[in-house]
Amino acid sequence: MIAKVINTANQEGFAIHGVSNYSALSGVFEDGVAPLTPEGGFGAQSFWTSGIRMFSNSNNADADGGMITYDTTFFHYAHTSAQSPKNKAIMTMAITKLDDLSGEMSGRSRGYITYAGAVPRDNMHLVQVVIDTGKLPSNRKTAQFAEQEMLKAMLGIMKGQYQAGGETIIKKNIH
Repeated sequence: MIAKVINTANQEGFAIHGVSNYSALSGVFEDGVAPLTPEGGFGAQSFWTSGIRMFSNSNNADADGGMITYDTTFFHYAHTSAQSPKNKAIMTMAITKLDDLSGEMSGRSRGYITYAGAVPRDNMHLVQVVIDTGKLPSNRKTAQFAEQEMLKAMLGIMKGQYQAGGETIIKKNIH
């Protein structure tokens, strides 16, 4: 499934941005992705990934031929965690078509993209997966279930369901 998402994103020119902070959700759903002020003095930018960089923090495989998934858009930043309800696993992803963006963009060929400026809400399709665990706290197994649902949604959106300004909300109960 991951390979299909990577190939489709590459062919169709999609990039993703994970929304990790629960308190930022309403702003993203209303206005889009505002530029961040990253450490290191790079100025106001937002960070997007495409291709293998959506799932791996390197364009290369590790020594065993696998992806290095730590600190990646899909496996780290799309998990909306800070201040989220403890009985829910939430993933939130912004998907955009790179050709729809105007403005200064760097790194496009490497898959790690910095974009100078805000990406307005009408230039992205937002996807959110909410897994309700009832009274149980969310755990890695719950997060993996959310990841599988997100992968299916991403593939569907990239294969034809993409709508600039659109949103897809998936809610599941597993208690």
